[in-house]
Amino acid sequence: MKVLLASLLSSAILLGSASAVTTPVQTLPEAPTRFADVVDTTNPQKTILSGAYRIPVKVSDTEDRTALVYFSPDYQQTQGFIMIVPSSKMTAEQCLEKGGWKDIADENGLFLMILEPQDGKMEFGDNLEYIKAATKAANDRTYWFEVKCRRYLVGYGDSADLVARYGLKDNASNFAGVVTFGDLTVSPEDIQKDMDMPVWMFMTKKDNETALIEQMIERNDCKTDEVLSSTEATEIYMPNQQGADLRLNSQPLSQVRVTVARDAAKLNPEYSVAAYNFMRKGTREVGYGTPSMRYTHDAEDWGATVETVEIDGVTRKWLQYVPTKLRETSDGKVPLMVALHGNALNGEYFAERTDFIRMAEEYGFVIVFPTGSMSNGSSPTWNKDRNPNEWDDVKFIDTMINTVCENLPIDTSRLYLYGHSMGGMTTQALISYMDGRFAAAAGTGCAKEDCIPEGLEHKYQTPIFVIMGENDLFGTSYESADAKYFIDYFSKYNDTTTEPTCYRMGRFQNYTFTNADGVPMVRWTLAEEMPHTATLDEGMQIFEFLSQFSRGEDGSVIYQGGIHNAK
Repeated sequence: MKVLLASLLSSAILLGSASAVTTPVQTLPEAPTRFADVVDTTNPQKTILSGAYRIPVKVSDTEDRTALVYFSPDYQQTQGFIMIVPSSKMTAEQCLEKGGWKDIADENGLFLMILEPQDGKMEFGDNLEYIKAATKAANDRTYWFEVKCRRYLVGYGDSADLVARYGLKDNASNFAGVVTFGDLTVSPEDIQKDMDMPVWMFMTKKDNETALIEQMIERNDCKTDEVLSSTEATEIYMPNQQGADLRLNSQPLSQVRVTVARDAAKLNPEYSVAAYNFMRKGTREVGYGTPSMRYTHDAEDWGATVETVEIDGVTRKWLQYVPTKLRETSDGKVPLMVALHGNALNGEYFAERTDFIRMAEEYGFVIVFPTGSMSNGSSPTWNKDRNPNEWDDVKFIDTMINTVCENLPIDTSRLYLYGHSMGGMTTQALISYMDGRFAAAAGTGCAKEDCIPEGLEHKYQTPIFVIMGENDLFGTSYESADAKYFIDYFSKYNDTTTEPTCYRMGRFQNYTFTNADGVPMVRWTLAEEMPHTATLDEGMQIFEFLSQFSRGEDGSVIYQGGIHNAK
């Protein structure tokens, strides 16, 4: 396996230095039994593949197809993914190189999948199931992992109809942007769907597309009184800013763009660059039933930094945000919040999906978003059960906190822990593994019976708060078995009442359990409409709870009430 890794890395170097040479198509290596055996320990989030490969796509029991996949040498797990559907007159290799997509992938660290015409044809009827199967194959998880929220769809020539019908109708939730290069024959009825979608239609003529364009404008709630244009786009329809539903991460970014040009259906690297820059602005929330849109942000946009530390020979990383005031002066000590992502995600992605960086800036605390272990699969997760065959995430979190506290003026009595999904389950385990280290903990989508590893004992109490969504994968009501398990376990753990104090805040129904002194040590909350995801408005709820507490020198919980503003 180590030889395999070396050969893959050398291939990446060769490909990156020879852009003028036709990209060699490689055969997939034997799948590793353990990702840890082949991972680059200096860059664990990098896929073990680099370059172009032809992969099998099983369409049905009687039909097997192939697709060309390309991994940038810098492709990291959870980065962007583009599915490209060529016209009948194109090959996958032509799309990759002549279309400029390889250069785009290399510059932006992307993963591409390019479908392949069968017998030189991409007829709609024969290829609808093929594109569905290819979408499924893209989320293979054997060698790589692509995040559905950053999945984009592009179609050329006679495949433009296929892409429009597939990406703008029943499968719209699978993509965060669609671009078609070629004239469309689909009617508005063919792609009716209420879901918004950033879309750019390149066409040779507009006469037959007026009704379709109008339908997309209405679908995306775009302005019609002010039509913009650019070097590449003939018409740009901007979304209205009014009425955006921010509760579930929706943001008004679904533009409709139209370009009328004689070469609209041809491979054009300049068009490809413009299309990618357009699509990459959007990300699709894929929280099991909430396919809303949000802007894509990079860490640099916020002023956050990527920090690393070596743990047992493996480079571990976290995204770190220090509020402006603390960067300008070191007067006083501030709280530290640790935020753990869900399964198959990473710290950067989690920071993007939450509102905690803005809150850290406003309320003056440091926040870190660590990335989980890669030792047991092709995507980051957390070793919450502390399996000795996997990377020690408890050691990593402990070392990370110590490193941050050594380099920044952190109030160690106010260390807070929050996690979503698997990160929330890990949060519940960590307050036992690191008994008395955190002043309070919180989680979302994580009230599940098997969260706590067996045999753990506690010396110190820890206030804890969990938000569950009405449409969550797990317990969806106060009466559910998962809710009862969480409440019973932590009420006993924190010596609270068995009957809650109930109150409502907007869409949040709260059940609070207090100790003998009236301190709210356990809180379980049901959020209306919320699926298995992290949303913008829950952040304030979480910080409001966490910031009420600090840890005394003797390990006792100190209740201070209200939001602690460290500014």
